[in-house]
Amino acid sequence: MHALGAVPLGKGGRGKKGGLAAYAERIGRDRPNVIKLRCAAEVFASLKHVEHYTGLAGKAFHLAAIHKADEPLWPALVAKMLDAGWTVKEAKEAVEPWP
Repeated sequence: MHALGAVPLGKGGRGKKGGLAAYAERIGRDRPNVIKLRCAAEVFASLKHVEHYTGLAGKAFHLAAIHKADEPLWPALVAKMLDAGWTVKEAKEAVEPWP
């Protein structure tokens, strides 16, 4: 959640420093995981009435997978993921139609 508010999406590119790459280096994490965690935070932040979504602790990579779906579908996919007890693989398979 910190990366979501602390690091604006920038115009990066091959060899450019700053944004998420610099943030990842600063906190000692690799950039691909920071990107996944930021995507997960976007999905979480989009949920209204978060109290209805208990059980999200430890589900960051599930949420990152759901991020690939169209944004209006995120709440329904999160609810389905929690109800069905999806694995990360199952969450990825649920959003396969999206690039």
